[in-house]
Amino acid sequence: MVKKFFAGIAGLLGGFGAIALYVGVGLGWLYWIYIGVKLGSFGMVIFAILGPVGFVCGFFGLWSFLFGIPLWLLHTVQ
Repeated sequence: MVKKFFAGIAGLLGGFGAIALYVGVGLGWLYWIYIGVKLGSFGMVIFAILGPVGFVCGFFGLWSFLFGIPLWLLHTVQ
C-alpha cells in the first residue's frame, strides 16, 4: 500500500514535470525567435524553424529567458 502511494506520487510529479518541460521549451522557442528578430538575426529565426533543431533552440531560449542571453550567442549573431 505504501509502495503504491509513493508510486502514485512519483507518477504525478513526473507528469507535471513533463508538462512543465514541454511548456518551458515551447516558450523558450518563442523567446528564441523573439531574440532573433530583436537582434536582426535572420539565421536564428530560420534555425528555429528547422524541425528537430527547434528543440535545441527551445532549450537555449528557455535558458536565455531564465538566466539572460549568453555572451557566446551575442558574439555569434553580431
